[in-house]
Amino acid sequence: MMIYNEKIFLYFFTIIFIFTFSSNAFCFSNFIENTDYFVEFHEKSSEMAAILHIKFVSVAPEAEEAEKIVKEQLKKYGNILTANKKIITTLKKEVKHKNIIGSAWYVNDADPMKTTQIR
Repeated sequence: MMIYNEKIFLYFFTIIFIFTFSSNAFCFSNFIENTDYFVEFHEKSSEMAAILHIKFVSVAPEAEEAEKIVKEQLKKYGNILTANKKIITTLKKEVKHKNIIGSAWYVNDADPMKTTQIR
């Protein structure tokens, strides 16, 4: 009788483990702003390029995933600058849009001062 209960427990444990592993693998592919990463946007003057830092805190993503998130945030902040009329006009009456430099960083939980750039 004990062997039967142990087999049921082993099957149940295996199914729970597979379900947990697959759900974690699925969740790690979707990063959420203000939970998995934070956005820092700095704009010093209208003539200088703005700086956009994406800082991942929970999991360091692959370079392709980080690039995708940086591009999304650049588009978002570019639209905000355009809506706020943050454009530069030159002496020749040309209209230039403000440049934004974006980068992705991973912040180590053990040592927050030690950040590494995601390439």
